[in-house]
Amino acid sequence: MIDANLNDLLSRTGHGDEAALSELQQRTRAGLFSLIRGIVVDAGHAEEVLQDVYTYIWFHGADFRGDRGAPLSWMRMLARSRAIDSYRRARRESVVVEFDDQVRTPCPVESRNDSIEIWWHSQVRSGLHLLPTDQRQLIDMAFFDGFSHSEIAGRTGLPLGTVKTRIRTALGRLREQLENRPCLARAA
Repeated sequence: MIDANLNDLLSRTGHGDEAALSELQQRTRAGLFSLIRGIVVDAGHAEEVLQDVYTYIWFHGADFRGDRGAPLSWMRMLARSRAIDSYRRARRESVVVEFDDQVRTPCPVESRNDSIEIWWHSQVRSGLHLLPTDQRQLIDMAFFDGFSHSEIAGRTGLPLGTVKTRIRTALGRLREQLENRPCLARAA
């Protein structure tokens, strides 16, 4: 009976019935929020993901087909997949910040501008290409693909300690290469 009612609410919501959306949210919000919160952890972030789920339902609720599964299962799948996507996006963004923290620019902060940023990124790219292939691949996986050290070990078959050591060694080499290059502002 509950699934049939949710099915009706999904259909009505997908056809623009605001009262149906409100009732659907009242019945499912707590469970979906809990599911999302278990993935993204931060409550504010979880609220944003939940809003995204209900927005999707608003536009696509009428497309739900009850013969393919239960309405609540479909909504949970939406919440879970959106939470995972959001978590991965946030993780990739934090990885870029972490990389910048690991390898700092030799240019003074007050003298930085767009041309220095472009120069700096080209220096990082050229520095990465000077690393041995195995180290460069691990740096790419850790900082640009967003994999944890454990995930890298699982994907490459290397022991976890080896992965950590090679990444630390590669960052040290990259830092040395970049520290020895003059800043564009000083070269100009």
